[in-house]
Amino acid sequence: MKNLFNFVVYVLVFLSPYSIYKNESTIKSNEVFHIYIPKIKVSNNIYDFDDKKNNVNQNIYNAKKYNFNKLNGSLVLASHSGNSSVSYFNDIDKLSLGDEIFIEDKYNIYLYLVNKIFFIDKTGMFYYDNKDKYIYMITCVKNTHKKQLVIGGYLSKITKKSTFS
Repeated sequence: MKNLFNFVVYVLVFLSPYSIYKNESTIKSNEVFHIYIPKIKVSNNIYDFDDKKNNVNQNIYNAKKYNFNKLNGSLVLASHSGNSSVSYFNDIDKLSLGDEIFIEDKYNIYLYLVNKIFFIDKTGMFYYDNKDKYIYMITCVKNTHKKQLVIGGYLSKITKKSTFS
């Protein structure tokens, strides 16, 4: 009976398609964290700034080094929108003020709440307020090559993950 219980728990927790609760062993060393945006069903790993997989043409791009354990400025992410297989931010324009963005690392789950939505010129540069524990997500605006959409959110809550196996 104990084995059946363990199997059911495994299926419910670890095989759920949008589960953000992972045990430490599921996040590989080159994956810095995982992003989950429930409203638009984004669930993807984010790679270290220096990793070759940290590329907007393959994944969500992590635009700068970021350490969740220190106050060191904003987390800046970029991805394509459109109809390709790497258009992870295709539905980001559906986000509204107050929507949730979860970021998970090996030890914590961070809840960000959207509090800014704005457009910038597409110049290849993004100038932003370097706020501690803040997230910016950037993508192209659909049907134009001149603008980009920026979604900003502040850190609302940190939930420590259990260290028990």
